[in-house]
Amino acid sequence: MSRHPKIPGSKKYVFLLCFTYLIFGCASPKLVAQYDEALDQGTLSLHKKFEHFFVSLQATPPETRQYKHHQKFYQEAVVELNSLKLRASAIRKNSLTIEQFELIEENLAFLTLLHKGCVTAALSNEQKQAIHTNGVDTSYHCLPEFGASEAIRNRENRALNPLLAKPIRDMFDQTFRSIMTLELAKKHH
Repeated sequence: MSRHPKIPGSKKYVFLLCFTYLIFGCASPKLVAQYDEALDQGTLSLHKKFEHFFVSLQATPPETRQYKHHQKFYQEAVVELNSLKLRASAIRKNSLTIEQFELIEENLAFLTLLHKGCVTAALSNEQKQAIHTNGVDTSYHCLPEFGASEAIRNRENRALNPLLAKPIRDMFDQTFRSIMTLELAKKHH
């Protein structure tokens, strides 16, 4: 006679319990995306371009601070930012990183508008929505559908005040730092 009574299906129950423990007990649920080296390196590369822009802006005379001399920087930054946003959006559970890239896009649009003299105050909700819908305008014009306060043509000769460089640079640095900190945390998790 057996010392232990047989419970129907007990082996299946024990197996299921052990399997459940292995799946959920040993592995913590992932609340954020996995580390992506290409995203990390791309973010660092884009940050370096912004640093170069701000350093050169502070060291140049007014005629070389005109928008037309920096239009290529804005265009390249938009292309790289869009590529990084696309890559980030292809990774599951990456909403925090995507939000930071959207903040960089909004700040880049604001910087572009400031450089062209298209805004004189903080962006309104309507202007932010226009940027969210249409992106960054790298043309020579002020266009309300891209967040400008009013429509004005031919702004290529506008120069950005170098005194604005430091606070704007700090704003970008903070967002880039957030992305890089998050990516490094993913790497070591």
